[in-house]
Amino acid sequence: MSERSGAGAERSDGLAALGWFALAAALRFLALGRFSLWGDEVYSLDNSLDLFGPRMVAADLAFPVFFALERLVLELAGLAGPAPDPQALQFVLRLLPALAGSIAAAAAFRSSRGFLGRRERHVLAALVAFSPWFLYFSQLARFYSLVLAFCIPATFELMRAQREGSFRRALAGVTWIALAIGTHPTAGLLLLGELAAVGGAALLRVRPLSRAVVPLVALPLLMAVPALLWPSTVSDTIGYKLRAQDAAVESFGGLLLGIGWNVGPVIGALGVLGLPTLWRRDRELALHVVLGAGVPTALMLALAALHKSVEQRYLIAVVPLALLPAAAFIGELSDRLERTVRGAAVAVPALALAAWAPGIVSELIDGNRHDLAGALRFVTERLRPGDGVIVETHGLARRYLPDSLADEQLLEAPPPSGDAEWRKYESMWGGCPRLWIVIPADFEEKTAETRSFHRWAWEQGRLAQELWRPRLDYHQNRLRVFVVEPERAMKWHPRWQPRGG
Repeated sequence: MSERSGAGAERSDGLAALGWFALAAALRFLALGRFSLWGDEVYSLDNSLDLFGPRMVAADLAFPVFFALERLVLELAGLAGPAPDPQALQFVLRLLPALAGSIAAAAAFRSSRGFLGRRERHVLAALVAFSPWFLYFSQLARFYSLVLAFCIPATFELMRAQREGSFRRALAGVTWIALAIGTHPTAGLLLLGELAAVGGAALLRVRPLSRAVVPLVALPLLMAVPALLWPSTVSDTIGYKLRAQDAAVESFGGLLLGIGWNVGPVIGALGVLGLPTLWRRDRELALHVVLGAGVPTALMLALAALHKSVEQRYLIAVVPLALLPAAAFIGELSDRLERTVRGAAVAVPALALAAWAPGIVSELIDGNRHDLAGALRFVTERLRPGDGVIVETHGLARRYLPDSLADEQLLEAPPPSGDAEWRKYESMWGGCPRLWIVIPADFEEKTAETRSFHRWAWEQGRLAQELWRPRLDYHQNRLRVFVVEPERAMKWHPRWQPRGG
């Protein structure tokens, strides 16, 4: 290839990557600030503001990259002070995840050069850009789309390093992984998968070990140093998840079903069909996909079988590797059909992605979260002096409720069993003429105590409002507002049984 043609190819690749960034960004920014903050998004705000301050806890040190970048965005937007406007936060807190998700789509096209054909690289970028799962994380003020953006170049740079026996490329790939692990420790699953793939290739005599393996092996040893210096950070994050018995615990079957749902049954099936395609063309790449994605997935499934607190999103670091067979199959099929069917090059990928259409539309309808802001606006408009509010994620609700509502009149739902919280609940029950209860409708997925509280609200209260926007899939995010008058109701306790129960 001449220098001019090489420069032309680079320019063409750069423009294509920029196009994928623009397309992914348009999809992600379309409704970025329209949805209420919900759930763990409040921790991203609080932990970013507390980073390296007196209120920081040891566990926050496990996520320094994400929290530091979020703090920078908040500072630049002027929202790092006390009591920032929640409406502004809905957009600003999600800027970093949205940009990271857009960069991930561009990186999927750019980084996969040399492993996939050009058309297949476009397909891979489309899979990253249009995945409802990735779209959700790109509009959620949490770590995962940033992990994705770091892990995509890490994946291909490390594979390229092993092929070329390049220490320099391996060092670059390990740097990307280190950034991803500094964003969220679950990115270490990609490191585990890479070690398994390199070791498996050596054992099967597909690719002998070279100096490119040195940075890959050195990273776990380097990671052991901060783990020894700050053992409480490990204990409070990874250790906690291995010990926890909470609502996040999923069965083996539940985790497997969740992975299949989030990847999508059509794309998952095309991925399975694509493995022979990869094997025929590039056995080393096929082996790398099987071991690099399969070993971490098997570990998560084993932990689920042991009833540990693991979830599908912990595997997001290895999903780009797992998508390679699907991209190869779709690209090869469109190439073959293009010879006889005009427009197949576009139609085949479009048909494959069409299975994701309901999920994409649903994400744009409600962001796959409950309308907490709307529910609390409804409550605020009807609050009377002395009323109390019991709401799931009460720390986040505080930011939407008026300052006139005292902290002594706001409590988590269901009321926590700790002495201080229970005394607060007793005081509210005895002193508030009305209690506003704001809870999600999907309580059947929660703990027995939470289910009990929801049944109590139905029996002892009055349903004042139900907020939701109908989605195109099974997951409907209903949020219910009940009014309970303590003088006319029986008080809830954790052992509450419904009538006739």
